[in-house]
Amino acid sequence: MTWIRLEGEREFIDLLHLGEKEGLLRLGESYLVVVQSHPNPCKVCRSFCIDLLQALDNTASLKANLLIAADSPLQGMLPERPEIIPLPPRLPFANRIQKSLAEFSFDVSILLFDPYGSLWFAWVGDELDAPSLAKETVQWLSYLDIQCPE
Repeated sequence: MTWIRLEGEREFIDLLHLGEKEGLLRLGESYLVVVQSHPNPCKVCRSFCIDLLQALDNTASLKANLLIAADSPLQGMLPERPEIIPLPPRLPFANRIQKSLAEFSFDVSILLFDPYGSLWFAWVGDELDAPSLAKETVQWLSYLDIQCPE
């Protein structure tokens, strides 16, 4: 699949404010990468998330949080790090973002938000298995950081 460039869409902003109100997010501090994994995260989803974290670690100037949208708990699937935000079940934010992501009608997706909640880039597909997908994600975040430094 391919990357889709958006123009700072604000359709998720109310949803992100709800996540902030519930204590999951803090807008204005870092970029947000929302990864919609398979409902039961598989080895490929896990591998992509780990590759993405490593790529972000290698880019010291970028600060990004990784929100994983999955139906199953992530305990033990990924390392426990402060920038990983699993969606806790039964919170209004978790239910609403799952519903919003389901409207894409793709199995998996990656959404890149600026620190203030505007959506700039999206990737949708069936698997998170493209060899350079984690690096591409960081490259788009770097591009966004140059374009919108504030």
